[in-house]
Amino acid sequence: MQKITQIFRFLFAALSGIFFLCVRILWLICANLILKIAPKRKKDESLLVLFSQVAWCGVWQRPQEEAMGFAQKRPVLYVSPLQAHEPILRYPAWKYKEYIKTGKGLLVFSPLIFPGHYKFKWIYRLNCLLILAELHAALANVKQIDFFTNTPFVEYLGDRLPVSKVIYDIIDDFIAFSWAPAGADEMEKRLLKRADVVLTGTWALYEQKKDMCKEATFVPCGVDFEKFQKPAADSPLPEPEDIRALPRPIIGYTGTLSERIDAGILSGLAKRFPKASLVLIGPVHRHLDDLPALPNIHYLGLKKHSQLPAYLHHCKIALLPFKLTKAVLAINPVKTLEYLAAGCVVVSTAIPDVIRFFSNEVTIASSPDDFIEKMAQLLESDNEERIRKGVERARNATWKNMVETMERIMGNTIDSNEQPKR
Repeated sequence: MQKITQIFRFLFAALSGIFFLCVRILWLICANLILKIAPKRKKDESLLVLFSQVAWCGVWQRPQEEAMGFAQKRPVLYVSPLQAHEPILRYPAWKYKEYIKTGKGLLVFSPLIFPGHYKFKWIYRLNCLLILAELHAALANVKQIDFFTNTPFVEYLGDRLPVSKVIYDIIDDFIAFSWAPAGADEMEKRLLKRADVVLTGTWALYEQKKDMCKEATFVPCGVDFEKFQKPAADSPLPEPEDIRALPRPIIGYTGTLSERIDAGILSGLAKRFPKASLVLIGPVHRHLDDLPALPNIHYLGLKKHSQLPAYLHHCKIALLPFKLTKAVLAINPVKTLEYLAAGCVVVSTAIPDVIRFFSNEVTIASSPDDFIEKMAQLLESDNEERIRKGVERARNATWKNMVETMERIMGNTIDSNEQPKR
């Protein structure tokens, strides 16, 4: 019955999204006809187009922070298309277009595309044309852009838009993901060859890609320390209502629940510690049947980034329970610094970048069984010294430093007074 319900929800969401999309396509046809006869208007200069695999309304991480940071010195257009079913099933806060009043201006643009984007070659090609049409309409008055992307699957845009500079920020090994489209390897090779600047968010990705481009630079992520720092005991953040009645201790995870999460670890923890509450915060990007359903596991869904500190401040231990797949071996989870800033004890699987940069602050497990044993030890231990080290480690890592480093590398010295059109 649950599977039937999920199928009907998907069909409803997909059909609703496709209807909106068809209306949008008609608008684009009309808009492009009008633009052909419209008089030329003043051009916007020095616009940064940040095309992201990460939805603006999804889990807040590096791409959104980059957009906010870059917008302090120049107008930014953040583009993150969503498949037609996703606004209903995954991202209820979706907006087609949203203007953020910050710095020189930030316009978030999230057009819809057809479902099955990466599954079917003909849909992928059709969606590529739709994305290109959307961008031509959005950039009708723009003379020149810097094209900044974290996904190799839009490498074709670099030759079809008025691009002066291409920046490729490799935040994940997307070509190693199970859903990557056919020909993903070749797409990335072309982008690496075309890019004027190549950045990586992890050391593992730097090691992988450095010989495939002119030059690559590892630029680590940061954290909003003031937001996540645990306040003094006499002025705590209000406890979120949906965890208020849960048994303690709380074992927490924040982020996307995708194929990269080891469901066996989650199930093992819930069974080993039946009196604890396992609280999982984030969107589910996998079949619910693949995730453990036990009385002490609580799926709370996607929360606003500003709400996460209040949850983490009530977590005894925070988790990085990733499967060690090829794609995962190249990550450096943004949540690590958020956990540490919030004063959490952190346990992780043996992710190379976590071992390299956080072995003094994070407890590393060598296997799923070792993960559970390490948890048992930490639940019984005095972890004050480890917590103190974690807080200090996070204090020295900021998003502002990351953006400033990127700007230096990009040669971004232009300070435009133009703002993106609403």
